[in-house]
Amino acid sequence: MYKLIPLYACLLMISGCSSSTIDTVKEARLHYDESFTIEQAFENRKICKETNWTEFPDERGRMIVQYECKLQDDGYFKSNRSNKHAGQKRMHEYSIKSSKSSIKTLNKKLTDFSKAIKGFKLLSQEDMDIMTNMKSPKEDRQKITIQYYKISNEYGLGFCESVHPVVPFSIQGCINELEEKFKETNGEIFGEEEKIEGSKEILESKLKVADKEIISSMSELIQFAVNEENDDVQVIYTGIEMEYFNNSKKERSTQQKFVFKAIYENKITSVRAYPTARGR
Repeated sequence: MYKLIPLYACLLMISGCSSSTIDTVKEARLHYDESFTIEQAFENRKICKETNWTEFPDERGRMIVQYECKLQDDGYFKSNRSNKHAGQKRMHEYSIKSSKSSIKTLNKKLTDFSKAIKGFKLLSQEDMDIMTNMKSPKEDRQKITIQYYKISNEYGLGFCESVHPVVPFSIQGCINELEEKFKETNGEIFGEEEKIEGSKEILESKLKVADKEIISSMSELIQFAVNEENDDVQVIYTGIEMEYFNNSKKERSTQQKFVFKAIYENKITSVRAYPTARGR
């Protein structure tokens, strides 16, 4: 596309764009429908909420006239943005809900580990050695085994992975194991709490990224070149300029036959039906 020279273009707009070149274009007729002048066909369209005419030189010295139609959107772009933001917010809320659920589960584990540690501290290593030594008197082993299972059922001693009533083990070793698990679980809770704490910033960051891809407005652009010797007018470019919610802009060309069909029929009233894509 031909580039605007901003200062010159602004001077033309200040003067009301009444240059002879612009007037020549407006008074010309296109072969698509010669019953209209370009001005008659291009102005007062249902799809345009505003039109502008500017003039600027291209890189080879030709004067180019550009017609711009800011397209009606009927709230379509804002609605589209709201829907996409709502999707991001739902994902954000799901993430927070998931973290809170994890914290609840992890706190339950902390409670269980604490109970198990307390239970092991009620046992004596001497009793456990007797219980796991098959050479110990049977009555003594049975008595201690009953005591062990009672404490095990009440305090959940099974959280110690090495505990087993018939295999020698260290009570202090189990206490150390559970205390390490308690510490690790606390770290997991802290991590989930950090996720929740930073979730607002993460959401804002995702919304900004989304805004780079969500269109806020669209303008139809058509450029004409004028032969200064005989005032012949030629269409040299048709395109769409898309502005996004982060204020960036992109532009792409469109197929002339679809653009002129939309212009001369003047039936389209909203951007939803506008033939913006190539091949439409």
